[in-house]
This record gives sequence, structure tokens and C-alpha cells, in this order.
Amino acid sequence: MNQCCDIVYQNCNKLDVIQGSYEGGQTLWECTFDLLQYPKQLAGLDVIDMGCGLGLLGIQALKQGAKSVCFQDYNEDTFEQAILPQLKLNNLEENKNYSFVNGDWETLKLQKVDIILASEIIYREEYYPKVEDFIANHLRPDGKCIMINKSYYFGVGGSVAGFKNHLTKLQVVEEETINTKKGVKKSIMKLQLK
Repeated sequence: MNQCCDIVYQNCNKLDVIQGSYEGGQTLWECTFDLLQYPKQLAGLDVIDMGCGLGLLGIQALKQGAKSVCFQDYNEDTFEQAILPQLKLNNLEENKNYSFVNGDWETLKLQKVDIILASEIIYREEYYPKVEDFIANHLRPDGKCIMINKSYYFGVGGSVAGFKNHLTKLQVVEEETINTKKGVKKSIMKLQLK
């Protein structure tokens, strides 16, 4: 068991990608820690934890008093195997303000929300259209998406610069670069509808 930002968690799997399962979904990717520590007010807001994995961003939203949290991941088994154990560790399993939705970003139709939280979802260039459309389709007119990504994903081609150049429906309204001791730059971006 580990702890970060008043959230207790347990990593369910040491692999980022599970063979035969779209990107795994049960690993805590490192940028999530940075986004957990990034100041954000979530009380009273409707939130989507996009590509949630272990769901720690959504759990943080629940702990801050979010009105509702939708945990979204591609894999159906992520809820039982990854998120539910985290909710139990944080004494939130009885909280009725959350839901879980699985499926591909381009096929989901969810309620519009105030804020979308996402960590490391632009690691492949071919995902850019799906990511942008999902965010644009699920933000309220005054809503924001706060996402964090590594500046570049070696071996798979995604990058912050490439994603920003792709944007047609969203605009970056704020960006902060985080430099790590390992030399990997990360970018926290706030996006909103154009």
C-alpha cells in the first residue's frame, strides 16, 4: 500500500500494457502523481476521470467533494480489478456520487461535465482525434480539461507539441512544464472549447 496526496492506493499490475487487453488499464502511470499534486478545485463539480486506470484522479475529486465522478476506461474489468479496490482503500465504496463507464472514446456518449481530468492519454498520434473529440463532446461550454503528459513518448510517437498542433476544437488556455531529475519533461495543460 502507498500514499500520495491523502490518497491510499495499491498498484494492481506492474505492466503498463497487458497482452490482449487494450493498454492494460490497471497500472499507475507516473504523470498521475504530478497531476494529483497540481492545485485544482473540484468541490461541487461534475468530473470525468478519462482513461482512469486506477482512478486516483477521480478518487481525489470525490475526496474534495465533487458532485459526481465518472470513471472512464476502455476495459470493463478495470472497475472490479483496479478502481473498486482503490475506493475501498480510501473508504469511498459507499459513496454514491460515482459511476463507471467502459469503452472506446469515439463511441461513448456521456453527460457533459465541468472538468475532465486525464493523465498520459496522448502517447500515440493516432489517438489525437479521439482524445480531442471526446473532450470537446463532454465539456460544458465553460468546462475545462486538465491533462498531463510527457513531452514526448519514445517508441510510440505521441507528443505534447504534436497534440497541440492537431487541436481544432479545443484551445490550450494554460500550460506548465515540469522538469524531472530524470530529464523527462512533462506538461500540464488546461484546455477549453474554442
